[in-house]
Amino acid sequence: MIVSFHSDYWRKFSVNPCQICSIRVFRVRLKKGTLMRRIQRINTETTFTHRSVRAKHFCPSTLRHLCKLCYQCAIFLSRTFNTLAMQKLQEKLQEAKAWIQSHITTHENTIALTLGSGLGNFAGHVENPIAIDTKAIPYFPTPSVAGHHGKLIFGTIKSKPVVLLKGRVHLYEGRSVEEVTFYVRLLNMLGIKSLILTNAAGGVNPLFEAGELCLIVDVINLMFTPNSDASTSFVAHEPLFDKELQQVARDSACACGILLREGVYAGVLGPSYETRAEIRMLQTLRADLVGMSTVLEAITAKQLGMRVLGISLVTNKAAGLANEVLSHDEVQAVAQRAQKEFSTLIEHIVTKATTN
Repeated sequence: MIVSFHSDYWRKFSVNPCQICSIRVFRVRLKKGTLMRRIQRINTETTFTHRSVRAKHFCPSTLRHLCKLCYQCAIFLSRTFNTLAMQKLQEKLQEAKAWIQSHITTHENTIALTLGSGLGNFAGHVENPIAIDTKAIPYFPTPSVAGHHGKLIFGTIKSKPVVLLKGRVHLYEGRSVEEVTFYVRLLNMLGIKSLILTNAAGGVNPLFEAGELCLIVDVINLMFTPNSDASTSFVAHEPLFDKELQQVARDSACACGILLREGVYAGVLGPSYETRAEIRMLQTLRADLVGMSTVLEAITAKQLGMRVLGISLVTNKAAGLANEVLSHDEVQAVAQRAQKEFSTLIEHIVTKATTN
């Protein structure tokens, strides 16, 4: 993303910046190399940098501060950078799409399913599976957290075509928003329009017990990370989750005799578990669950016009609500014990859900 910021470049976009800003940007190009290199150097030399720079999303206030531009010119540069970033992302997605299509045939009525921590064993229910290691897919981010294996599995469940993502990446791994939501955009480019997001979550609601399943009815975004798509930054997310798929989930739980809670999911950065004070804050905000995934993926899928369903497995009571010490190993252990109910419910949802 190397850009020359001399006056001809500004005119290319039909923008006439003030003379002072034009000179300042030109000097940045001459003396500091490119603006990208300058920002990267500042990012590595300081212990704290504006979050939008770490996320490779350049907001006007950041550029205004770093380059001492007027606000109008900073807005222009912000839009330019973010547009170029999205163009580069689209190129990566096209290459990943072409690689997958050269190895497997995908169907538009396929239902996608993201498996949360400790829930990967559901992949054993897929008939005629074709597993692809995500490391082999160009630009596909590979997870580094235990319980996330990094595989795309294509197959069917009772004749319904499905694709499973076994292992997602998280912001706390040092990933950007683009990397966290890469697979969502890729699935959409493959023509997949229905996405079921599952996760392991802590129970903020004191009525929730470990091992119970919960239908996510809404989210609280506490990740404080700007959306990567500058062209769709202001999108109405209400309702974020598809009402028809939610009703299918309720009916499936009733038919299978499974208790399905309903609640609001709070997405936080992590990776540390929440303190007791933070849990009290989340209860004040009326959150029922807390986790470190799902929110950005759901928002991105909604922006792309996909139908989204969210289901959490409550793997533990949040801090202050139980006596045990929280650990990732315990999360996976509870997930293993709940596999039967989880698999039964998800399988029933997939067979009953429509994809149009």
